[in-house]
Amino acid sequence: MRIRVLIENKETPFFLYEHGLSLLIEYNNKLVLFDTGKTSNFIENAKKLRLDLSKIDYLVLSHAHYDHTSGTIPFIKEYNYKKKIYVGNGFTNNKYSLYDDYVYKGIPFKMDELNNVIYVEDNLKIDDDFSLYSNFKYSDSSSHFYILNKNYEKDLFIEETVLTINTDKGLVLVVGCSHAGITNIVDEIISRTNKKIRGIIGGFHLSECKIDEVLKVIEKLKNYDLEFICPMHCTGYDSLFRKEFKNKCKILEVGDLLALDEIKKEYKTRNNKLLDEEYGKQTDRNYKDGDRN
Repeated sequence: MRIRVLIENKETPFFLYEHGLSLLIEYNNKLVLFDTGKTSNFIENAKKLRLDLSKIDYLVLSHAHYDHTSGTIPFIKEYNYKKKIYVGNGFTNNKYSLYDDYVYKGIPFKMDELNNVIYVEDNLKIDDDFSLYSNFKYSDSSSHFYILNKNYEKDLFIEETVLTINTDKGLVLVVGCSHAGITNIVDEIISRTNKKIRGIIGGFHLSECKIDEVLKVIEKLKNYDLEFICPMHCTGYDSLFRKEFKNKCKILEVGDLLALDEIKKEYKTRNNKLLDEEYGKQTDRNYKDGDRN
């Protein structure tokens, strides 16, 4: 299994970065594009890495926020993508955030611009390796996210969709923002599948939480006996995750590769080696394997 970061928040001199998420998952000769970031920048990063996105088998959009979906139309046009697009039921909701005023945060396109859309209501098996889970319990009464029908209503993120990868050592969870709560999501997937969770990668939506709240989440995540955890995008608290999970925690940035060797049963990150070779040594970012692990 290989998971490549195409877009992430963290600053890097090698690639374009932004407040968004896009991951390329390769497993058993199949390719899944998970989210498309805030712009089309993930496409440019893929080209720098010499990754051929025309070979994508499945496109999964985790939820209907702009920073996970705005590159969708550019991707479809660039590669004439006509295969399946998976979204959660409720993806068409008009999404807003409220701080000083209501601001639209939803998808920047109309659904009729997409072809071959498959809606995930609860559980959907794509094939023997990939499944999708949606419609998680949501209980964050303090959330500043809303949907607009006739009036503004609390957004319960019923469309939030998680990709699971079925390996011989358990499920790998790929999450977008975990608005429903990362531990709620993990608990529900365990309940629905009765399978062990091997690892988690993606956004955990903790960056605006207080440290004591984050520590409670971390303590519960420890109870799952994860092999690895990759907090990204809207998670925040990188140093705290590294402190608590030690070498199980992988802090990834754009271009990084999380590779799980199914034979040796180990994982590692490769940090921008292709770009090091192509553009020459970068003294401040010329990492060796494991420097940030």
